[in-house]
Amino acid sequence: MANDSLPTQPITLSPSRQGNGWTVERQRGFLEALAQCGLVERAAGAVGMTRQSAYAFRQSGAGRAFDLAWDAALLLARQRLIDDSFELAFEGSVERTYRNGKLVQEKRRRDPQMVLKTIERLGSKSALGSAPAKVVANEFSTFLDAMSADASSGQASNTSNFMECRADWSDSMEKRSLKDSSLLLRRAALSDVPPTPQLEDKRSH
Repeated sequence: MANDSLPTQPITLSPSRQGNGWTVERQRGFLEALAQCGLVERAAGAVGMTRQSAYAFRQSGAGRAFDLAWDAALLLARQRLIDDSFELAFEGSVERTYRNGKLVQEKRRRDPQMVLKTIERLGSKSALGSAPAKVVANEFSTFLDAMSADASSGQASNTSNFMECRADWSDSMEKRSLKDSSLLLRRAALSDVPPTPQLEDKRSH
């Protein structure tokens, strides 16, 4: 298989070069916010970044771990939305009528069909996420810690080892997917910004 040729040793990286602005602190803040609200633009704004830059970093070679944690964050947000939908189905929403600034009527409205349709969409196969994303969602904070450790050490080994260990614990159906994810993470670079070229000194001696 093609992945058999991938390197198995950690790649030395340069965590200090963050020309795109997505420092490890901003990545974590964005991912934690995304897991809470499920809205990319709001999560990006919470760390002073834009929706466009978030997608650009996600699609870069430097953003492989970020991309995986992004999927996991959406799974967590999805579960919160399901929980809220169940609560809405049982409790309903409150409609209040005011007149001259005073509350004159309060009604509780229930729409179980709308809620059930929402839950059905959230439970569809496409919304359930990949095996690696589910693993990260189950240990979200631990994976974010691994991302921070990679940035500090200058090696993309902690996130890769995280996935490799979980692959060893998984059944055969998930093992291949998790190992592939581990290899891709090991190849990741923390920065796509090339080093500043050295200018030749042309002064006469």
